[in-house]
Amino acid sequence: MIAYPHIAERLFGHPHCIEPTAFRTILEGPLAKRVLSGELAEGRGGKKHKQQTKAATSRLSAIVDCQPVIVAGGVAEFGLTEEGVAILPVCGVLSRRFDWLTALCGWTTYEGLSAAFDQMLADSRVKAILMDVESPGGEAAGMLDICDKIIAARSAKPVWAVANTFAASAAYGVAGSAERLLLPRLGQVGSIGAVIVHVDQSAYDQAVGDKYTAIYSGERKIDGWAHAPLSDGAAKTLQANVDNCRQQFCDLVDRQGRMTGSQAMKTEAGVAADSTAVDGRYADAVATFEDALAELTDLAAGRSRSTSAAASAGSTGGPQPMTTQTTAAETDRNKLLSTTALTPATTGAAATTDQPAAAAAAPAAEAPADDGDKCPTCNGSGKKAQAAAAQPASQAAAPAAAATPADGYTAEMAAETLELCAIAGVGAGEARKFITAKAPIEKVRADLAAAKANASDAVSLNAAPPASSTAQHATAGWDAAIAQANKLNGIPTK
Repeated sequence: MIAYPHIAERLFGHPHCIEPTAFRTILEGPLAKRVLSGELAEGRGGKKHKQQTKAATSRLSAIVDCQPVIVAGGVAEFGLTEEGVAILPVCGVLSRRFDWLTALCGWTTYEGLSAAFDQMLADSRVKAILMDVESPGGEAAGMLDICDKIIAARSAKPVWAVANTFAASAAYGVAGSAERLLLPRLGQVGSIGAVIVHVDQSAYDQAVGDKYTAIYSGERKIDGWAHAPLSDGAAKTLQANVDNCRQQFCDLVDRQGRMTGSQAMKTEAGVAADSTAVDGRYADAVATFEDALAELTDLAAGRSRSTSAAASAGSTGGPQPMTTQTTAAETDRNKLLSTTALTPATTGAAATTDQPAAAAAAPAAEAPADDGDKCPTCNGSGKKAQAAAAQPASQAAAPAAAATPADGYTAEMAAETLELCAIAGVGAGEARKFITAKAPIEKVRADLAAAKANASDAVSLNAAPPASSTAQHATAGWDAAIAQANKLNGIPTK
């Protein structure tokens, strides 16, 4: 006698993307035993559901100063900070549907995540999204759909995730779909695989004197039936099912952009921790949840990189998160960005007619260097132009040629293009093509995203210091791209 047929259907006989130890804990726990023994429990789902929602709300408020936002009557919730960062908890086992069981057990559902992303994307107060993930994974069905939805959301708002401190299997699929995935020291990610569990109750039936006889039509109608040993044909069918699930999971990882599908297959569903996970391309950097929130808050506000992450890491002796190696080419790019940041490219009224040309066209080397990495999804917000307007008149003044051209393509757009290409690891030659073609920022982002999705084993622009001859070639390429951008800005090139 199965006490809870709907729960039994979830647990047994279909694929799960869940870390095996966590799955064994569920199967050996009181709920699974109650399902198999036929023992019914008193239902108090409504009251416990309210208690669970209240507990989740309290946790959000405790970990960060934020306003709890309830989604669709309670299927999910997120915290919204004053600076506009939405913190979305992804905790516990992942399930497809929202019901009293998921609420009672504190699980996260794909339906809830989907509703939460719909609301966060539609809410103008939300400037960026940070997923707080602590989950061993869960049901395979429904995972791919929510992951593709998260990947699509990256083009609308910055979407980051922190494996805080465990994101395995389906939870790794969800967390890895963010454009940036971080994890703290000793945090773990991975388990790119699938599992099906079959329960053979035939020995138990014989022991208690029960005999089940199935009358059926169709050779495979009762494949996986619990009251008989698993047949060879049924075993092959289930194996094909989990193999297909794993393959589609690896294809998802390929779309996420950190590793290729073949590389995901070669992980053999293993789990990696902190720096090993970064080296293995499971994640992007080692950082605490607090550091990630500080970085994303600065990004949402249009500010430069926060130094809180480096300061925190230095005080604990841990690795400094989210830092990149600066090459000679990037130094030139930063000089260009500093120069264009001082130029009011969006207005012609700021230009002065009595300023000497030499003073107006100050060399890029004299401008302050850009102090950190920017995320491409925040470009186009207008923050950089506002910062330029706040500069003193002696610095902000620019030649009349810096006014917006008739075709609408500005030097600031060229600078953003260079920065997007550098972040994506694209060479100076490709960046120069975008600038020469005066490609809109939206097209640059789309083309870079498509190239990243199709690339395999691409070498990052700043992966290692180049050899002397290579460095000269790279610098020459950036010099040409910078000259093109300076020409658009009306700045003489030395």
